[in-house]
Amino acid sequence: SLVIQIEQLAPRVAMVKRLIEIAEKCLELQNFSGVWAMIAGLNNSSVIRLKRTWAALPEETLKIYNELSELMKNERNFKLYRDKLALARLPCIPYLGVMLSDLTFIEDANPDFLSDTNIINFEKCYMLAKILYDIHKY
Repeated sequence: SLVIQIEQLAPRVAMVKRLIEIAEKCLELQNFSGVWAMIAGLNNSSVIRLKRTWAALPEETLKIYNELSELMKNERNFKLYRDKLALARLPCIPYLGVMLSDLTFIEDANPDFLSDTNIINFEKCYMLAKILYDIHKY
């Protein structure tokens, strides 16, 4: 990680602060994939353990970081992120990981055919099509 390569505290704090500012700007631009990437990098165990670095950040920066982390949490199936994405105006860049997980879950949890028949499970097809439409929409 770029952050852990910086040995001195002040430049490292400045780098973490800058990455949080970039994540905030990504949110303003509705680049949810960028927000995810920045927050995931900052939540890396080798970065999160830098206690003095995090303690030296301005309170406002920590508040922004916590809000962005909360938005991208996977609790309740990414509910906060999904709600924010639903309100987003186009163009925007969604975090595709959530949609790909949805596709995987739909594929694995639903049979292709209704039980003991050769009847196609159109409910599964509809659910897959809805996710694919959302991907195409963005």
